[in-house]
Amino acid sequence: MMRYILALPVLLFCVYGCGMQGSYDYEPQRADNHVYVDTWDYIVQRQDVFSMLKQTIELCGLQELYTQGDKPYTYLLWDNTAFTRSGGILAKYANGGGIESLDAEAVTNALLYHIVDGYYHGLGTLTFDPTPVITLWRSQRAMMTLSIAGSTDVYLYSRLLVNDNLGSGQRVVAVTSNLITTNGVIHVLDREAVYTP
Repeated sequence: MMRYILALPVLLFCVYGCGMQGSYDYEPQRADNHVYVDTWDYIVQRQDVFSMLKQTIELCGLQELYTQGDKPYTYLLWDNTAFTRSGGILAKYANGGGIESLDAEAVTNALLYHIVDGYYHGLGTLTFDPTPVITLWRSQRAMMTLSIAGSTDVYLYSRLLVNDNLGSGQRVVAVTSNLITTNGVIHVLDREAVYTP
């Protein structure tokens, strides 16, 4: 009797397991970075990541910049960590209060600094060398460079780097890069990018 009980799993494995294995040949496939919605819709769909950013954009009345389709923009989006981390956006612009306590004028300028006029991504338009870009915040303090990391470090390899150049005291590494929307490209930051000479 014990022999039959032990033989049953082997028989089932042979019957259902044989012929199920696919090809062992490697078939490369290109990753699809397209999200197939505009930037605002992506923010709204990903409330697990961008709920505080959505509230901030609404507070500042800037939704139109994230839905427009006339020009390709590069959007550097703050995730929720950028708001809540020590020294983050809430600490800097709301004196530790909530979104409703934000200094609307100052945070509007910060949001405009995080929208770049043009289409910059690591899939062909950026290199390892810092590229000066123009942000929508029109100020002498709105200097920014974008590049991709050429490091062999697994954490940094091919990640977007913001302000990684001589003269800037604060380099920011994107936590997610190169998400292509219908009106631009998204890079996600877990902290505010600030040019500090």
